Amino acid sequence: MSNPIRNNRKKSITFFNKYIYLFSSLVILLGCQSQLKENNSLDYVFIKGETMGTTYSIKASTHHQNLKFRVDSLLGSFNSVFSTYDTSSIISIINRTNDDSICFRDIESHFYNTLNLSKEVWENTQGYFDPTVMPLVKYWGFGPKKEALIQANPIEIDAILLNIGLDKLQWTKYDNQLCLFKSVEDLSIDLNAIAKGKGVDLICEMLQNLDIENYMVEIGGEVRVKGINDQQEFWKIGIDKPISTENLSNRQNQAIIQLKNQAIASSGNYRNFLQVDGEIVGHTINPISGYAEINDLLAVSVIADNCAKADAYATGFMAMGFEKAFNVAKEIESIKVLFIKLNEDGSDIELQSTNNFDASIVSVN
Repeated sequence: MSNPIRNNRKKSITFFNKYIYLFSSLVILLGCQSQLKENNSLDYVFIKGETMGTTYSIKASTHHQNLKFRVDSLLGSFNSVFSTYDTSSIISIINRTNDDSICFRDIESHFYNTLNLSKEVWENTQGYFDPTVMPLVKYWGFGPKKEALIQANPIEIDAILLNIGLDKLQWTKYDNQLCLFKSVEDLSIDLNAIAKGKGVDLICEMLQNLDIENYMVEIGGEVRVKGINDQQEFWKIGIDKPISTENLSNRQNQAIIQLKNQAIASSGNYRNFLQVDGEIVGHTINPISGYAEINDLLAVSVIADNCAKADAYATGFMAMGFEKAFNVAKEIESIKVLFIKLNEDGSDIELQSTNNFDASIVSVN
């Protein structure tokens, strides 16, 4: 009997090979020039740097001279907890331990709060967003070492799936101590699909504590804003149109979104892919089937009140595919979602969105 999951993958890969697009950045930051509008009463600073294997940028109305130092210090502390690329980080230590339980200091509750949000999104996406997916990520070649998989083995994938599932991890908080309990020995945690959004939120919290009322914070294309920009308008964010690799220089907006004290995060398979068994596979891993997920969904953009939530849902929806993701998204009042997908015969691109997203769209191409 044929395997319906693998048959669907073959069909999807046909779509993917026909539309090999490269999302150089899923969102484009509009109006981020360092020059200020003439007669603008607000002074804005623009800083940028590197973090989490990508870049960050911040534009804010402030006179704080040491803002970049504060941001870099905060992001350094953040990476010391969440980075799977740093072997000395807390999450790396958790993943190396063979014990079924481990406790550590979580003074600011960042790890605890991120796990709680992850569980909420895991439940709402029916397990398609899963922070325990790291063994599969490594298997397919998208882990920290970037070791390309030569040939997928269904038996090996089935064995790995025994250690996948957020329901196999429990946690509890005692004062400043967070304790994790694994029900399977080889379970490991990968919070990269929510980490950029969480980093954005922590920077925004810091800016808020500095009484900065107008800002845009971006890490690797995930964005959160407050107030107005230096043109005294609400912040506008451009979402990339999928374009072929040979036309990358002709980058265009698929849509322009206006944000009012909101966050937006996007996910797509076209910035990170490998070739396995002679087929191109994207970095989105389906934690249900165990396979790298390729479907008719090209990209997802999620608007929420915080960036970590938007980041997590965008990842989960990419793994679900359009039909499942759309049915889930329209039932969650706290998010707005824009889907960029192939049409039924794979000949063109179309946009679908939840009804509450429409008011945020300034223009569509």
